[in-house]
Amino acid sequence: MNHSSYSVLTIGGNIPEKKFKNFCVKKLGYNPLDTQETSSMESNINSDGYLVIIDSCARYGMFEELEKWLVDNNIPFNRQNDSCPGEYGPIFKWWRPGMKEPIETAFDEDLYELTVPLAEVRSRLGDINELRRWLDKHYPKPTQLPPAVLVQE
Repeated sequence: MNHSSYSVLTIGGNIPEKKFKNFCVKKLGYNPLDTQETSSMESNINSDGYLVIIDSCARYGMFEELEKWLVDNNIPFNRQNDSCPGEYGPIFKWWRPGMKEPIETAFDEDLYELTVPLAEVRSRLGDINELRRWLDKHYPKPTQLPPAVLVQE
């Protein structure tokens, strides 16, 4: 069974350049700051100023070690991955400084929209304020990702 899918990791905020490069070379086997391509990965600083890493064969659609490193180093990110048929659906995951842990939710890869369970919404339709509180708690809207800034240590 293939446990990989196309995944895009978008990184913003202050990125300690040398520390980031060393971690990536050691754990990923390449330096995303070189804006290069490997067999399945590519990276660049896009026109919005974000560092974007794309892996066409990301294991379970994740950048597990890198995402943990970003949280540990207070660097905000968004990650979205396509589904892996028979395994998992598309996911949107995001983290910002000050959050206890990243938030992960289902994602419609065709519409680029976060999705919520319809049964949960229906069960709260009688009280629109309860529905709003529930959505805010369990499906908060991601805040804007700040542009990436490479910081010299």
